[in-house]
Amino acid sequence: MAKLEGLENDLAPEDIGLMTQYVDQDEKVYWLIEETFAAKNYQGKKRYQILYVNRDDRLAAWVGIVDEVEGVDFPQFRIPSMWEHNVGEMQEMAQMMRYDDKLDKLMKEQAENSTLLADFMELALRREAIKANRSTFGAGKTTGTQRTGFHPSREKETN
Repeated sequence: MAKLEGLENDLAPEDIGLMTQYVDQDEKVYWLIEETFAAKNYQGKKRYQILYVNRDDRLAAWVGIVDEVEGVDFPQFRIPSMWEHNVGEMQEMAQMMRYDDKLDKLMKEQAENSTLLADFMELALRREAIKANRSTFGAGKTTGTQRTGFHPSREKETN
């Protein structure tokens, strides 16, 4: 069982709460977070990995530095585990999320094939036509104003 040493409390980011200085590779994890924070001495940024584990029936955070140079530019992410995976598995998942671009490619592909903007513009034009009281009629679907000045309350007044 390998033991991972964490950061000292004064080196870790603020707002972590209860901390632990070590985790075992086989220890179950509740949550993993990877985020980039400004360094304590305000000299650049650092990428931190925070693992929440059980210490005396309370959640305790283990904080480690992922990569001081390369890891800074990756987007932050959170992986819930709910005690299903251990430290080694969670760190492997984080490594895959950090460097694997399959999800980015899938999102880009779906965005390219999306008709969301065109559909929204068509809906907006239809709503404007309804507000302007325009109708389509005839064989050529000519658009014109039908019922000009028509309002149900005025029709009752004239009768």
